[in-house]
Amino acid sequence: MKQADIVASVLLVILSVLTFMEAGNYRNVGAQVEYFGAAFFPQLLCGAIVFCAWLQAVYALTGRSLRKTEHIDRRGFRRMILAFAIAVFYWATIEWTGFVLATPVFLYVLMVVMGAKGTVKKVGSALLAPALVWLLFEKLLIIDLPPGVILPAVFGE
Repeated sequence: MKQADIVASVLLVILSVLTFMEAGNYRNVGAQVEYFGAAFFPQLLCGAIVFCAWLQAVYALTGRSLRKTEHIDRRGFRRMILAFAIAVFYWATIEWTGFVLATPVFLYVLMVVMGAKGTVKKVGSALLAPALVWLLFEKLLIIDLPPGVILPAVFGE
């Protein structure tokens, strides 16, 4: 696990740095200039990932990384690849579909792919989580989420 942990740490740092730089290009609109700005949370998350990757590398280099006890289950690996593909599709289409429309669908499909049980739990989670995130960002932090073009076209602005 030592070598895998170091490689994973380096890849996470590279990805986080690139994401941090991309987030710096987000434009601030309205009240975002006075508060946190659109880049605040993505950049905060990137910093946390870099810190965790650094800890993982330190543990690996000092011989305290976890031992390899099991192999990778192919079904789980396929699920992970499919979940990644679904996330990329969500990311590519959210500007068009909008947060309110795309996120519940994305979360429900992701839960199905990952094998979550209970339709009521899946539907409830897929509706409640985006609603809470929307309230947090739009109303409390005054950070715009992608409105998309479908809902404004149907219901007007």
